[in-house]
Amino acid sequence: MNDYDEARRAWRHYCSDDKDDAYDGFCSLKYLADKGNVEASYSVGCVYEDTDGVVECDLKKAEVYFRKAAEQGHVKAQQALGRLLYECHPLFGRIDRDYSESAKWTRKAAEQDDWMAQSLLGSMYQIGCGVPKDEDEAMYWYGRAARYGDRIAQKVLRNKFRCQHCGGFFKGFFNLTCENCGRKKDY
Repeated sequence: MNDYDEARRAWRHYCSDDKDDAYDGFCSLKYLADKGNVEASYSVGCVYEDTDGVVECDLKKAEVYFRKAAEQGHVKAQQALGRLLYECHPLFGRIDRDYSESAKWTRKAAEQDDWMAQSLLGSMYQIGCGVPKDEDEAMYWYGRAARYGDRIAQKVLRNKFRCQHCGGFFKGFFNLTCENCGRKKDY
């Protein structure tokens, strides 16, 4: 059985409605993660980040396991680590925010087409958090996330291209023109 299948089997056991079975499943996942199983490392990070009652939420441990998987190239772990370092939940085992480290991991996941990371990276560029403020770069990443259906990115882009005069939307590529009033976009 390969690493992925072992981790999935332990995860299904963890997802049991029976708390004892769920805890056994978590212990199996943790054992696999500690042996270097990348999928199990990501899953253990998710368990420590969650507050489902099987184990106590511990963001410091979640960070450790996300980082183990992220360093081995696990895209979802890279996204999760970037998000965790950006948000850091204040109620559960607070970790220190590290926006530049968050940007590093978020970019790695975004470049591998993770739409959640693309949206977060767009917001980081929009406000200049962990990266230099850059509206063009923000719109680029929002655009990539919007293609995957991310509603926040779609809304940001829609509002960016809304005519301040009449409320219509700009159309075109280089010479943007309002579809309602015909005005050119003023940059």
